[in-house]
Amino acid sequence: MKGSILNFSIQKSGNEVLKLKKKMIAVMPEYTILQGGSEIGKIKKKLKLTKPELTGTVNGKELRIVGDLLGFDFDIQIGGATIGH
Repeated sequence: MKGSILNFSIQKSGNEVLKLKKKMIAVMPEYTILQGGSEIGKIKKKLKLTKPELTGTVNGKELRIVGDLLGFDFDIQIGGATIGH
């Protein structure tokens, strides 16, 4: 993943798969998920002191990213199924 402060490009084999665009004015970080220029979901950081968590939707399904985000040890779950670690 690479990007600026406001946008992130998620790539696979050098090709962009997804783009995250940060919402400018929000209490907690909020992003729109784009694929091929089309919005497919949203993600927002929840306020938690012990374990940060990101939640949102992607293609109409619940999206959760939980675990040690700062240590890059987390699970990505869509619709209750873990799709990545």
